[in-house]
Amino acid sequence: MAMRQLLLTIALRLLACAAVIYLQWRLLGLIGLVVGAPLVGVALARPILELLDMARHKTTELVYRDVSGRHFVHRGQMLDISEDEAQCRWLRLGDVRKLLPGLPADQTLQQLRPDGVRLASAGQPARIRAEALLELLARAQDPDTLKFRHWLEREVVFPAARRRSAQKNPSLSGE
Repeated sequence: MAMRQLLLTIALRLLACAAVIYLQWRLLGLIGLVVGAPLVGVALARPILELLDMARHKTTELVYRDVSGRHFVHRGQMLDISEDEAQCRWLRLGDVRKLLPGLPADQTLQQLRPDGVRLASAGQPARIRAEALLELLARAQDPDTLKFRHWLEREVVFPAARRRSAQKNPSLSGE
């Protein structure tokens, strides 16, 4: 609806500009065309910029529709995070390794947290449960790891825990 309204605004302004420039041309000749040209720029600049902004939003929406609800970014690095039936969030280990290169191998992680690591199988990437990763990072001292741990708590673990508790006890959700 907004797109249609914006296109209508552009068409009406273009029509009005054409009428004014035509009158100036009839009255002043070529000088009227030169004087009327900036009118087109002034009248159409804002609606065209709004149209471009709307197109940018739509493009972003289309590009990210496959990862809708799973798109998380930490320091410019996109992380694929899925949510299971119990509303626990699982991070793709390949994405985590890009941020934490010193992370142990998948098999080692599975031995450390058997319930918190899913190895790659049937076309599914290896994943680690967010809470399990948070526990593994509890003793970290590296500044980048500490920043990632803080981001993980704030953006991934705590919101999922709030949703789980609100689902178990609807009176706490405030709705």
